Amino acid sequence: GGTGAAEIGCPVTLTDMAELPARMVAHFELQELNLGINRTRHIALEGLASCHSLKSSGLRSNGLIELPRGFLAAMPRLQRLNLANNQLRSAMLCMNETGFVSGLWALDLSKNRLCTLSPVIFSCLPHLRELLLQGNQLVCLKDQVFQGLQRLQTLNLGNNPLVTLGEGWLAPLPTLTTQNLVGTHMVLSPTWGFRGPESLHSLRIQFPFGPAGVAFSLLTRLTSLELHAVSGMKHWRLSPNVFPVLQILTLKGWGLQLETQNISKIFPALHQLSLLGSRLEPLCSQDTSSFFLWQLPKLKSLKDGETGIALGPTASRDCPVYRS
Repeated sequence: GGTGAAEIGCPVTLTDMAELPARMVAHFELQELNLGINRTRHIALEGLASCHSLKSSGLRSNGLIELPRGFLAAMPRLQRLNLANNQLRSAMLCMNETGFVSGLWALDLSKNRLCTLSPVIFSCLPHLRELLLQGNQLVCLKDQVFQGLQRLQTLNLGNNPLVTLGEGWLAPLPTLTTQNLVGTHMVLSPTWGFRGPESLHSLRIQFPFGPAGVAFSLLTRLTSLELHAVSGMKHWRLSPNVFPVLQILTLKGWGLQLETQNISKIFPALHQLSLLGSRLEPLCSQDTSSFFLWQLPKLKSLKDGETGIALGPTASRDCPVYRS
């Protein structure tokens, strides 16, 4: 017999499954079911009717092509849903006519084949805190897509062929703290600035193509910033020229044009600097046009992604001691 799984909410992982184990879920009133890396390519709505007890469902890497209507409504207690690495071209999670409101707070739709997002796709998810959409085929986002996501904290749109973003597309996300736009194809105007909510403190973004010497406008309140340079691009200037609370800076390629004599004023709180695909040797020379390490008084960690060399806390300010 057994209601043990129901009593303690044990996570259950199943392999070599071609369909949803609805009877098992219903019998044990399972709360967490992981069917990742299986053959569950189609989900019948009839089977979902027995899954009302689930709080977490993992369906990554199953070859799913579509979701049945009423998919979320059949699992009213669901909090976490992983649909990553499937073949979904659309995901009709919410239907306005039903009035259903889900308690879902984590949704992973990464690495699917999503090309567009319906304006109501997330309309029944007011509690959602984490939304992962990286690795799809999204080209544009309409302003209303994120309407109602008042509690969203993490949004990952990286590695999508995004070209345009609607004006004010971040306005519906007042609690957003973490955003990733690396690997997109955005072509931004010279006057474009990344303006997010007051809560945003961690940003990963790549420099767009644009005319030389243009200022790249970002948020002064960021504590973590990752900038990727596109091959063949012109250098950008940062605007504003002071980031008073930035603690972590990651650079891939040299896309920044900085005034070296003012580097300590630009990043007064910086304590971790990571260089992806760039070597450290030029930073030891006072003849270099790059910024100087000894002008960053609070720097504690320097990581070189190419060689694995790091700057330890005992490093000299004239030329740091590199450690593997």
